[in-house]
Amino acid sequence: MRFFIPCMLSAALCCGHAFPAAAAGSNIVLNGAPVNCIVAGSGIDDIQVSARTIFEAAGFTVQWFPEECRVTAFSSDLNITMFADNRRIYINNIGYMTDGDISISGGTFTIPLSAAASALDAEVCVSDGTVYLTSDIAEDCSGWQYDVLDLVNEQRRIHGGLPPLIWNSDLAAAAHAHCADMAERNYFSHNTPEGLTPFDRIKNMGIRYTAAAENLAAGQPDPKSVVDAWMNSSSHRGNILDPKLKEVGIAFVRGGAYGIYWAQEFASVR
Repeated sequence: MRFFIPCMLSAALCCGHAFPAAAAGSNIVLNGAPVNCIVAGSGIDDIQVSARTIFEAAGFTVQWFPEECRVTAFSSDLNITMFADNRRIYINNIGYMTDGDISISGGTFTIPLSAAASALDAEVCVSDGTVYLTSDIAEDCSGWQYDVLDLVNEQRRIHGGLPPLIWNSDLAAAAHAHCADMAERNYFSHNTPEGLTPFDRIKNMGIRYTAAAENLAAGQPDPKSVVDAWMNSSSHRGNILDPKLKEVGIAFVRGGAYGIYWAQEFASVR
C-alpha cells in the first residue's frame, strides 16, 4: 500500500473584461451555483475574494505555498499562479496585471473578483446585488468519483477481461471520510495520525470483507490524471487489477497542502 504524489500543470489564455457596477453586499454565482467567497468590498471594482474558494468552486486544484506567499490553481487545461503583495497573475508563466491588490487578509489569500473572472474567462452579469459569472473553463466535478469508476473498469476490461468493480456506498463513505481527514489535518498516509489502518477504518464502518485494499493519491487535478497515476504505479495497478477484489468506493476532497485528495477503498464484502 504505497502512495503516489505527482504534480500536474496545464495551459490557456486570460481575457480582459469590462465590469458593470455591483450593489453593496453582492453575492457571487458561478455557472448557476452560489459561491460564498466575498472577503471585502462592495462594488465590482473593489470586491476581494478568497482565491482558494472561487477556484475550487470552478473545479481547480488549489495549492498554497506559504514560504513563497504563493497560490497555484490548476486544472487539466490551465495553470494560474498568484503571489501576495504582487498585482500580477501568471497564467502558464505569462504575467497579467490585475486592477487590484493580491494579498493575505485575515489568513486568507485574496484576489480581485475581476482578476478571478478574467482568469476563468468568465462573462459577468450583475442583477439585484448578485454577480453572475459564466465560464466554459469552470468544471462540474460533482460526479468525478463515478468517472474514476468508469476509467478503472475500462482498465480491468483491457487488462485480462476482468469483471467490473461494483460500486459500494459504504466503501465510498469510508474513502470520503479518509480524504476529508487528510485534507483537514494536512497529512497524506494510509494510516491516520492515531495509527488506524485502512482495514481498521473499513471495519469501523461496519464492513466485513474477505479481501481489501486502498489506493490513495494527492494533487492530480481530474479523474484521468489520477487513474493514469495509479496505473503507472505497480502497487496501485495491482489493486485495480486484482481479481479477488469485487467492490469499490471512490472519493475526492479538495483542500489541504496538496489541494485535492483521492481514495479508492476496495473489498470483497461478505
